[in-house]
Amino acid sequence: PLLRSYGLPPELGRRLKTAVKLGVTGTILYLIFTFVPFAEVVRSIRMAHVPYLLAAAAMVVAGPFLSAGRLKVLTDAQGLSFSAFQIVHVNFVAALYGLALPGQLAGGAIRWRRLWLLQRRKEEILAAIVYGRIIYLVVMCLLGLAFLAADLPRGVEPGAIPSLLMLVAFLVVVTWVGVRADRLRWLRRRSSDSGSFAGRLAAAAGLYRRLPRREVAAVFGFATAENLAAVLGLLFLAAALEIDVAWITLGWIRSVVQAVTSLPVSISGLGVREGGMIVLLEPYGISGARAVALSFLMFGRGLLLGAAVSYTHLRAHETVLVISYAVFCLKR
Repeated sequence: PLLRSYGLPPELGRRLKTAVKLGVTGTILYLIFTFVPFAEVVRSIRMAHVPYLLAAAAMVVAGPFLSAGRLKVLTDAQGLSFSAFQIVHVNFVAALYGLALPGQLAGGAIRWRRLWLLQRRKEEILAAIVYGRIIYLVVMCLLGLAFLAADLPRGVEPGAIPSLLMLVAFLVVVTWVGVRADRLRWLRRRSSDSGSFAGRLAAAAGLYRRLPRREVAAVFGFATAENLAAVLGLLFLAAALEIDVAWITLGWIRSVVQAVTSLPVSISGLGVREGGMIVLLEPYGISGARAVALSFLMFGRGLLLGAAVSYTHLRAHETVLVISYAVFCLKR
């Protein structure tokens, strides 16, 4: 609205946000490599054990399938008739297209758009995607708190507990507001019109209030399996770099770093992820170079393997011109 008031195009606002994120990312990385020799980071990555890297890559491939199982349950509850293959396909689309887009919300927006093209019920699809993402984050934080509680007897400084608790509380409140939007008095003004977008979205979110226990257990089960697969992938990466840290410790560190990088302050969490790994691994005697190497491998395995697997999958269904236009904005 502010840009329109000055006669400026809305696209300018998005470009400014991207420019700010690029600036933040570059500044953080510059500060990190002021203290951490980049040559040592490269040396650590080059000396990584390949078998462990391949095992970590397998966990990346498992992610879209587990995520599809969770979303399948939630879309079925909305009366949508997506097949498991369609949802897996959309997850691969989001994995590839999201590589060129900043922030964590890009993947969800792409999933919503591609599923909407299959069935034109945008409110129900949006409710399923948002609800599934919130459940995933809640499970991630709860697992992080469980790992952190188990690690406390080892003399860990529990500085991450408040941040994880606050994030869990926030997500629980958002979930509660979402599923009860049609009953909250202060939301009735927007959702009272059943024909409006807000009204249909509130009605779709309210369906999850009556979700059977079996479906609720399935949603949390898929979210737990997806998070544990990510933790296992981190363990393999740490083993590849010969980082001698207990798996319980890496479990809660992964939750803290993932929660921090979910904030839209940098491009794909770059810089924020590396700084978090340095701070959290330093008390365990892990050098900054190896901490940054581990962070780069976390990002790189999803970048390289996600692009390869996603492109191979998409190439069987979409042309090169369509993919290049969607990812890199190249004209057909």
